[in-house]
Amino acid sequence: MEKKKISLKCLNANFLETISRIKVLGASLMSISVHPREEEMGLTYFFDLGGVIYEVSTATNQKTIHSLYSLFNNADFIERECNLLFNIKFLGHPNLSIK
Repeated sequence: MEKKKISLKCLNANFLETISRIKVLGASLMSISVHPREEEMGLTYFFDLGGVIYEVSTATNQKTIHSLYSLFNNADFIERECNLLFNIKFLGHPNLSIK
């Protein structure tokens, strides 16, 4: 049986609010996909909520975005990898270095 997928696009300004609402519903973070573009960096976050996959897409032209670490502890390593590979700064992440 194929899982149902819901795609959302949000502005960087309301990104944390959107993610917080998904978290309150009981979603879990699955992964983050980065899409480098000429003038901006696109990010797609994948969440599982009761077998339904939520894709939340946003973009930043500053290479900075709010960290989801305070909402989802497993964002820790995923955000570290994105920082290492794409030099994205996750605001509020406690330690982006990989040792």
